[in-house]
Amino acid sequence: MKKYQNTYSAFGSVLFYLLFWKEVLGLNLLVFCVYISFYWLKNEAWHSLNKGFKMAFGGWIFSIVMILVHHSELAIFMALTSTALAIGYYKAPDLRSLFYALLKAWETYISLPYYLKKLIKKIPISQSTFLQIKSIARITVIPLIIVPFFYTLFKAANPIFKTKVNLVETWLGDRISMFTDHFSIGNVFFFACGAFIVYGMLHKYRHIALVGSDKDYQDLLVPKHYYASNAENASIDVEGYTQVINYRNLLRSGVILALAMNVLLLSVNMIDIFWVWIGFDYSDVNSLSQFVHEGTYLLIFSILLSVGIILFFFKGMLNFFPKNKTFKLLTYGWLFQNAILAISVAVRNFHYTQYYGLSHKRIGVWVFLFMTLLGIITVFIKIHYKKSSFYLWNVNSWNIYFTLLLVCSLNWDIVITRYNLNTDNYIGQVDANYLLGLSDEALLLLEENREKLYLTENQAIYLDKRLETFKKSYLNTSFLSWNYVRWNNFNQLFPKKDSNPLTPTRVGR
Repeated sequence: MKKYQNTYSAFGSVLFYLLFWKEVLGLNLLVFCVYISFYWLKNEAWHSLNKGFKMAFGGWIFSIVMILVHHSELAIFMALTSTALAIGYYKAPDLRSLFYALLKAWETYISLPYYLKKLIKKIPISQSTFLQIKSIARITVIPLIIVPFFYTLFKAANPIFKTKVNLVETWLGDRISMFTDHFSIGNVFFFACGAFIVYGMLHKYRHIALVGSDKDYQDLLVPKHYYASNAENASIDVEGYTQVINYRNLLRSGVILALAMNVLLLSVNMIDIFWVWIGFDYSDVNSLSQFVHEGTYLLIFSILLSVGIILFFFKGMLNFFPKNKTFKLLTYGWLFQNAILAISVAVRNFHYTQYYGLSHKRIGVWVFLFMTLLGIITVFIKIHYKKSSFYLWNVNSWNIYFTLLLVCSLNWDIVITRYNLNTDNYIGQVDANYLLGLSDEALLLLEENREKLYLTENQAIYLDKRLETFKKSYLNTSFLSWNYVRWNNFNQLFPKKDSNPLTPTRVGR
């Protein structure tokens, strides 16, 4: 398969242009994925590919399926992220870290022009060919300068000649315009970008070493005295009496800090449990927005700060220091109470949603808190099992990746619209301005429930314009842009019996 690399890349470049030019993402992305995957899996046996590539490849397929189902922006973002990860792991099979795989993909495209330049220089051009080109250039340069000058002169001096050559110029102009209508600068640029992307995905080449490898990092912390004969393998250096004294003082400081933080957090958590979890009363809060927004951000900041302080204490020899059991137990309590604090933030967010309805920010807070809880669990594992910082960042990177994949399984614009249009779900009024600003995927629900929005005249005109724009956009794309939600919205909003192609069906009226 490698010997057909250039041919496969050329076909891939043409395919990229045909699939994506003036289209939206949908079926075309699946076809492109199949084309690239066929080369990757034909060139490298599946069992020889590393775990990171397999997970990224699975995420790529999953996110593309989600694009076909509901076409959310997050699904598109995750498809692009998964593509970059798969490229990174395909180019460097020894990588373990998600972060390094992303850097490797970035490095691939940064160094690609340098590689192409070297490749062009290797094209064999004989001395005789070079001399022929040089000779032709010398012969033609003078006529190319003088002939246009006399052509313009004769055209100005002879009206009959001018009439005849104008006919020729018109004919040539028509022929050229026929070509440029299909092949503009935009077409050429788009094709070049596609070729650049495809070439980077398919070719393995020796490139500039912009990014190192993560193979030297360990998952477990190892003190230096474990490697008396091979000290460079150690994670931490524990030699020296002064260091021992410093670690002892650090341990004492940590115990005092952890004890104080446990007492402080216990009081805060007890108040939240009785006031926010159990007995919350909207009338007791002067400004619910301030209570949730500022309170949420400050609590999230306190959680992250606490985790950062804990990691500072457990970054080195303190993991192996004698008599650190008390500090570890207090730290576990500190982490547990931070988890309770995170749940309190989630409850605050729930109360805000109960009053004002759903929004992207409120969903984002829940997603962030879920990832925070996963992070707290991994910090506990790091301390208990003496894991390294590399392990912590690597595991949490994958946690974030898989969480976002899970979140992209839904189109949240549709979820938000459906939830907010059902006013039984919350106390406040429908925020029509917010719903009108959501993506085209929510247009069907907005049109079906137009009477629930209590639109002003300007808002109604804006919704009508969005419906018209959506239909024009849909009709200007081919079957390659097919995805279920756009197809369903179009057929529900504009059934075939509709005589006016740009008049939406008022389903909700």
